[in-house]
Amino acid sequence: MSSSTSYIAKLAPELLAAVVVHLSNRDIKSLRLTCRILSENTRLRLDRVFLSAHPRNIEVARAIADHETLRREVVELIWDDARFVHDIPRPNEEFLLQMGSSTPPRDEGDPPRWFARAYRENSESLQHRKYRFKRRNPDLSLSESWNYYEKLLELQEEVLSSAADADALSYALERFPSLRRIVITPGAHGRLDEPLYKTPAIKSFPRGFNYPIPHSWPIHDHAVGPYEVPPWTDETAKKQWRGFPIVVNELAKQKGHNVSEIVIDAKGLQTGLSCRVFDHPCEEYDNLVGLLRRPGFSRIDLALLADGQYYHDDWSSFRSGYLKQALGAAPDLLRVRLRVQADYDQVYPEFDKHCIPLRTIFPVDRWQKLQHFGLSNFIVKQPDLLSLLAALPTTLQSVELSFLKFVLNSGSYRDTLVDIRDTLGWRDRAANERPRVIIHVYESLLMSSEPRKYMCVDEQANRFLYDDGANPFNNRFGGNKPTHGIGVEEFLHEFRDENYENCRPYRRVTALKGSRAKAKNKLEGR
Repeated sequence: MSSSTSYIAKLAPELLAAVVVHLSNRDIKSLRLTCRILSENTRLRLDRVFLSAHPRNIEVARAIADHETLRREVVELIWDDARFVHDIPRPNEEFLLQMGSSTPPRDEGDPPRWFARAYRENSESLQHRKYRFKRRNPDLSLSESWNYYEKLLELQEEVLSSAADADALSYALERFPSLRRIVITPGAHGRLDEPLYKTPAIKSFPRGFNYPIPHSWPIHDHAVGPYEVPPWTDETAKKQWRGFPIVVNELAKQKGHNVSEIVIDAKGLQTGLSCRVFDHPCEEYDNLVGLLRRPGFSRIDLALLADGQYYHDDWSSFRSGYLKQALGAAPDLLRVRLRVQADYDQVYPEFDKHCIPLRTIFPVDRWQKLQHFGLSNFIVKQPDLLSLLAALPTTLQSVELSFLKFVLNSGSYRDTLVDIRDTLGWRDRAANERPRVIIHVYESLLMSSEPRKYMCVDEQANRFLYDDGANPFNNRFGGNKPTHGIGVEEFLHEFRDENYENCRPYRRVTALKGSRAKAKNKLEGR
């Protein structure tokens, strides 16, 4: 044992704990290997487990569940709902074949064309991203990647056929007494070499493995054309969201769990849980409502996919009243967030016909303890939005109003900030009781463009509301785009998980230019 290690080992337990709390799990593993004393007195922070249709995640989750000490520390379970696919249809492929634009036949043993196409596109994407990210390892060859991918498909099929992941969830609910949050997401894999969650399965992949990034939930593709979310009664389509039924139905079976937070998170992908769950009562809806009714249930985040609601359903999933009934079943809510994914190009600019009164969705009078309210990517009228905000309780600490679509001649971000400042009285509250406003807007106002980048104007909005700063939105573009040079540019596929270190953080780039930007970046430690 080196002298430096001996000094660390001799620290009082309280001081050692104060040092270790600032280390990542990777550093803690290295520290534990230095000597027996540190191995016995420092523990990994295993407060989160992962489940998916991959045996490695199941194996690790069960091992933690069987450990008498570690199992009591788990507070969050991430259900990775992304599954590897057997094929990726190419847009208009049948048309191309009919026009004689066919490709040579595939030789036996060669990777299929769809896999080779994804492999090539991933490699090209890495080249474009190398100014931000330098890959440490070269890609495995196409054949090597395909051979490993085939093994993943076989392992996944074994899990799906045996429902081993569902069984592991049942076991976890029995063995994790501190478990309070379950997150269901299709976005764990992020992008090649940049996963949003470093799950045990993803960490087990060989270095340089190049594979089609799975997400399973349907994602709107402008190249394919309009998409319509099928009814929840369509059992085949329902399997795309396999994790949601498993989670809510298992929670309904086991009454002794302490889960009080459910998060459906698309992680920046243009998808979400099918909104058709809220068309009318069904097993999954009833079980979700039963969970929300539990005393102390405190958080519900819903990312909903609503494509097709504007064709002939007249947004029935939102007007049916069942979404409001579900949210109203939880009077103890502290956090609620709704994000709706829809191809608004299909109804632009006739937003007025598709605007749903917010009180038909949010039973704000029921939430007397609410601390955070979030609404994202939804069609709104400014008077209706202000009326809802005015009805929120004084316990409110933050409110998110991101990517909103204002009805023409019925408001804008610029005017909304003015009304919040002048009519809601938030400015008159004590500094520590003023709700923090969170606003993200797409960098481009053209909805047909792929919204990869967005602008974060939180700081500027709150300075305007509470510190006599300038309104970050100007009169151009209807008052819905920040003034040039205002805000921070960020990327949708890198949404930060606010609680944990092993979810990839934001990559922030200030929108300010020149020497003023350098001075601001230096001041803020960027």
